[in-house]
Amino acid sequence: MTRRRFSGDTLLVATHNQGKLEEMRHLLEPFGIRVTGAADHALPEPEETEETFVGNARIKAHAAARATGLPTLSDDSGIEIDALGGAPGVHTADWAETPTGRDFVMAMERAHRELEAVNAPHPRTARFCCTLVLAWPDGHDEVFPGVMPGHVVWPMRGDQGHGYDPIFVPEGHDVTFAEMDRWEKNKISHRARAVAQLIEGCLAEDWTNGGFGLYVHWPFCQAKCPYCDFNSHVSREIDESVWVRAYVSEIERVAADTQDRVLSTIFFGGGTPSLMHPDTVARLIEAARRHWPCANDMEITLEANPGSVEADRFAGYRQAGVNRVSMGIQALNDADLRRLGRLHSVDEALAAFDIARNCFDRVSFDLIYARQDQSLRDWEAELSRALSLAIDHLSLYQLTIEDGTAFGDRFSAGGLRGLPDDDLGADMYHLTQDLCEGAGMPGYEVSNHAAPGAESRHNLVYWRYGDYAGIGPGAHGRLTLDGARYATESHSMPGRWLAAVNERADGESGRESLSREEQSQEMLMMGLRLRDGVDLDRFAALAGTPLSKTRIDQLQELGMVSVTDGRLSATARGRAVLNAVLRELVLK
Repeated sequence: MTRRRFSGDTLLVATHNQGKLEEMRHLLEPFGIRVTGAADHALPEPEETEETFVGNARIKAHAAARATGLPTLSDDSGIEIDALGGAPGVHTADWAETPTGRDFVMAMERAHRELEAVNAPHPRTARFCCTLVLAWPDGHDEVFPGVMPGHVVWPMRGDQGHGYDPIFVPEGHDVTFAEMDRWEKNKISHRARAVAQLIEGCLAEDWTNGGFGLYVHWPFCQAKCPYCDFNSHVSREIDESVWVRAYVSEIERVAADTQDRVLSTIFFGGGTPSLMHPDTVARLIEAARRHWPCANDMEITLEANPGSVEADRFAGYRQAGVNRVSMGIQALNDADLRRLGRLHSVDEALAAFDIARNCFDRVSFDLIYARQDQSLRDWEAELSRALSLAIDHLSLYQLTIEDGTAFGDRFSAGGLRGLPDDDLGADMYHLTQDLCEGAGMPGYEVSNHAAPGAESRHNLVYWRYGDYAGIGPGAHGRLTLDGARYATESHSMPGRWLAAVNERADGESGRESLSREEQSQEMLMMGLRLRDGVDLDRFAALAGTPLSKTRIDQLQELGMVSVTDGRLSATARGRAVLNAVLRELVLK
């Protein structure tokens, strides 16, 4: 289960130790978090009665969170010396107590005397341990342990740091903590290791839950399909060398803002990217690899139309780095292919599929159902045929009539007769889920089905609400920059986009900062499309408030959603009417 995320700008660190406080301020400064200490709130030190680091850290964190109403971070830390049976451990500070305050020189001398008394061999192995507890006023907490192994030495060395630092040499070093510059120590200390877990679990930017991908939009097609509302254009002549320079320029621009991220996916969409020369694809992949650190198993997908598939061209794409192809077959019926405005036949589509399968281990294709005059039995036969083709991923979309398309105009004029009614459309949807499930390709998303492990990782970046850079005419993106999340959009007309890149090195037409409410609603709308659903703690951290438990309970009673291990998911019944479920969840 995902940890609860810290979403405020002020964090109370429950300590009176100024050394610890400065260390925590330094570690949390990059996240724009204002750190206050126990003394700033006149908090007393509670009695630590537990015999574990986590127990004592919880006492301090929860006491301060209750007293101030602020999220509170507390640690309990100490040194464990193996030859002393792990002592002083949770009593690390107790060994330094005197009637007039703490004397850590006295504590270190005691540790040395006891080691000598048992004739402990060298090296005298030890470890500094730290357990951080982040507690909220409602009683919830998250726990983060950190350990720095090493050994103790005598005599004491160095005058930096605090506590037992003068006798502890961390593993991999030949100086004590007290001989290190304090910022050098802060980078490797037990506390730094615990903080690293805290950052990953509760403070890292939200986009890291979904990862980072690159979408490249190639806007050109051989013909415009009448149902298509994507940004696609028919052009007879294209100078790809000019376009390559523009795309590489855009990759450089976006990478300058996102250079430390690991790029996990690239997706070439369109339009018809399979009209691109393989050298063009290679140049863009090379540019991405040059400007971002890339995942070792990066997924690189290229959309292809069957009419543009050639064996040599596909071999070129594979050599360029493409490792997954998504084919727009759309129908396994020649009459319906003509109705859909497709330029290929069923035989040509299947031949193209065989070429793709011989070149790539991962091949997906799209089908559209709920077409004119299509019966439930027709769709059952067509889908069964598709499932028999040794495929591991299918995208199956109900035909949607969009405004601004040729089909939209015909429908408004009373055309497109024979479209299924809502009941038949629903039957087709449920049949789709049942057939794919039975074939070992369950619906991992409303319209996408895959064998386990064959899911589209790039599309999962969208559905898990990660960040993605969108480049090319009409491309959209979501980028988190300096703590704010932006919706980006590029000029849609190819000529205008190309001119903008050439003239001012920026193809974006707009960049809008998204509010926390807008982000959380987008995350919910995308995430509930997935069978896995969304993490409720993540939603609450993003929105600043949890989803209404009353509404969730009502939807559960209706069989529309389920909650398991803190994740909210739409049921099979709920996914069929997902828009209605979403309206209920976000209703003001």
